[in-house]
Amino acid sequence: MKTPVQIVVQPFLDNSYWINDIIVGIKSICDTINYYPRVIIDENINFSEMGLNNSCVIVVGYDVSWLHKTINSLQKICCKTIVVNSWVSEDLLKSNNAVYFTLDSIIEQACTYLSMNKREKTVLFGINERSLADLLKKDTFIKLNKSLKKGDVKVYSFKDSLSKSLNDFLQDFSEGNIDSVICANDTIAICLQNMLKKEGFKIPEDLFVIGMGNSELGKYVSPSITTFEFDYFELGKQTFWLWKSLIKDDKDTHREVKLICPFIIRESTENLIYTEKDQDRLEHQNLKMVIENDMNAYFEDETIKTVINFETFFRSCDKQDISILKGIVKNKNYNLISESLFMTDRAIRYRINKMNKKLGISTREEMVKMIKSFNIFEDEE
Repeated sequence: MKTPVQIVVQPFLDNSYWINDIIVGIKSICDTINYYPRVIIDENINFSEMGLNNSCVIVVGYDVSWLHKTINSLQKICCKTIVVNSWVSEDLLKSNNAVYFTLDSIIEQACTYLSMNKREKTVLFGINERSLADLLKKDTFIKLNKSLKKGDVKVYSFKDSLSKSLNDFLQDFSEGNIDSVICANDTIAICLQNMLKKEGFKIPEDLFVIGMGNSELGKYVSPSITTFEFDYFELGKQTFWLWKSLIKDDKDTHREVKLICPFIIRESTENLIYTEKDQDRLEHQNLKMVIENDMNAYFEDETIKTVINFETFFRSCDKQDISILKGIVKNKNYNLISESLFMTDRAIRYRINKMNKKLGISTREEMVKMIKSFNIFEDEE
């Protein structure tokens, strides 16, 4: 009989790819041995009635208040808890085991990289004030720049809409106060980059842009996004092995697993070589923060939703789909595309129709327009 791996998950939307990747990572190990993932989507569930008393439970979520509430409920019935997130705060680490990324170090690495390439006026953009991981990014960015006595530390948090946050950014950017930006994630980086290009600015000539997450879409937009890779699948696998060790341990031990995030340098920072040398820093002047945000507004913003929908679409595409899309952007006919891919004309048309349905459109022209609206495959033309 298989043993269940208890996983309590915060209710999530389709855009929470990382939650699904963590669960798939856990399942990948379970499938090879005598275990199975028991996923509980928490909607005010009575954990005691579900038989979780005195068990070891994996907790996956992003909202600070949800994490605290869920963990408190589990610990009241004597559960060992493992918090899994891109980052886990110090207050949660005190009473929980944890698996997370070294987000603090990637902020330092990004700032050092930009500084070594003569970009000293760096800001942080698109922070979601209800995201545990984003709060850590903001806190690390502010502390780092204050410790280095760097001038005018600026953090632009998400406001009622991305366009409003952009207005504050554009004001400082147009005055020459910004030469580089670290975005909260690749989605924000793609949105910002696209908005700035529409305003007539050039990336990376006018601005270096760094994202986070190594999204599929970030590889194909032009210029492609410099980013950090978050391997949530591996995060899930490491979570399982930590869980397995804890269920065998009768002692009240505390354990943490930290995963490094590789730095992927692409066109949005001119593909410059990373060096670890340090340089003289600017003197500290003042602290400026723009903060005001709502989690629902963040994911309901039309620009962000468009990019998220595109990301979902590109995640579902295989290599042949990508090649077909590139052919369409080049305005190749179906015969030319089928010949280059050694596929039948009928197979090409079938795949295109399938992709159209995923995007909610009906014609090839609409597809080309959507792709070009975000400068995807621009170098293929």
